[in-house]
Amino acid sequence: MLAPLGVRFRDAVTGALVESGLRVTVYPTANPSRVSQALPNRSGTYVVHRAAGLHQVTRGAGDDNFWRSLPPGQQFTAEVFDERGDYLPLTFQLRLPVRGLFTWIWPLYDSTATPQPAEVGKSFGDDFDNPAPSPERWKKGTLSTPLPGSMDDSMEVVERNGRLEIVTKSTNGRHYYGYLSTVTWNMTNARAAVKAAQVSPLAPNLAEAVFTISADIGNWYRFISRAGKLAFQRRIGGVDDQTEVDYAVGQHLFWRFRHDRPRDEMVFETRGENTGWTRQRAVRRQIPITAMTVELGAGTRDNTAAQTIAFDDFLTESNPIPSVPLFASPTRAPQSGIAVVRTTLWNPLTNTPASFAVFEARVPGGQTVRAVADREGRVALHFPYPEPVVLTDPQAKPIPLTNQEWSLDVRAYYKPPSPLPAVPDLATTLAQPRATLWSDEGRQLQLTRVPNLNGQGALRYGQPLVLRTQRINSNAPLEPTPLAVMFVTPA
Repeated sequence: MLAPLGVRFRDAVTGALVESGLRVTVYPTANPSRVSQALPNRSGTYVVHRAAGLHQVTRGAGDDNFWRSLPPGQQFTAEVFDERGDYLPLTFQLRLPVRGLFTWIWPLYDSTATPQPAEVGKSFGDDFDNPAPSPERWKKGTLSTPLPGSMDDSMEVVERNGRLEIVTKSTNGRHYYGYLSTVTWNMTNARAAVKAAQVSPLAPNLAEAVFTISADIGNWYRFISRAGKLAFQRRIGGVDDQTEVDYAVGQHLFWRFRHDRPRDEMVFETRGENTGWTRQRAVRRQIPITAMTVELGAGTRDNTAAQTIAFDDFLTESNPIPSVPLFASPTRAPQSGIAVVRTTLWNPLTNTPASFAVFEARVPGGQTVRAVADREGRVALHFPYPEPVVLTDPQAKPIPLTNQEWSLDVRAYYKPPSPLPAVPDLATTLAQPRATLWSDEGRQLQLTRVPNLNGQGALRYGQPLVLRTQRINSNAPLEPTPLAVMFVTPA
């Protein structure tokens, strides 16, 4: 019998599979009363053997022809509860049936350094069905044209016929224009793809279609089609290089960048309408990719006839992983060798807990760790201790492990849910926009790093770190008194 769902769960702290102790149920999103239970098999995969409305699917052959002939899957909701209380409960959305193991796609978020970034906390996609660019997604312009000084804002750039259309110029000189993403995106372990719906693949047509992800004008990765060729370019420190192939629409209709995290490579891939992705080029990542701008553009550098370049079905999202993350509850007991940061996040604007806010720390060595607040705003962030600090002076006495201290960069993501759900949706929770943590009760000093000058100490080995907003005593300003909570205000 064909099972409609197999799903695995992974501890967000240790990375280990959670193979037992969970109560997992699924039901049609439109009909919560028709509940099916998932049970763990011997490999720790939770399996749904029967689901509402999918009786015929369970009797299918399960081969390629079977999966190709299926209509789009039905929308289901999964609920996960930990019977031991180590993990927070959660829900997530999926379509059943699922071929193979269910894969989870992390929501992406704006990674700009500004304290109040635009609210874009979800995977970034556009099918270009609007008459004008969505201001939270796009603005008109150019970022990394083949030659400088060639932006031409008189070119027609419009969403028409369900796609982004850019009409090139027929005059001499360089003329480029298009769409730029309004905010930057963290492309770590992520991918960005677009359909090159209409290009000029054959010589002597010289209009160029450009798809770029860029850290800045001197550092980017780019697809560009011109005169019957499709090039896979990069610019590192202002120095360009490329490889290219003959353009074939059956193989190159879709273009995709993908960050291969295990190899730390940027991969250029293409596919046709009904084909799989083909790896065209892979290069070692040499630039930061945590704040990348997307460009969809077109133009000419030679005298050629005016032509229409069109893009469609743009999508930026994280690479799928074969397991759903589970986050520690505030009552989870710490393990040996694991640091714990505790706080209670509180919204002072409404005087209520910051329910289901995301708390994040970046620890020495570059690791980023996350926790989710419970309904009462309580957070327990568990992570392995960083490497001990080793003094560079060979004559200095080594620091004992019990005296080791580390600083942390901290941040939060929070948008008050309305209405407040009994159990949070995982994707919605992780896609909340950047919020502001406050060091002081008067909300004058933002908390971005500990230790700071307002009473927040460093992480010390063997001791939990408790973060709280401080009340400044006007009679003794150098002696702040900690509140019971940490203030956080939404963007």
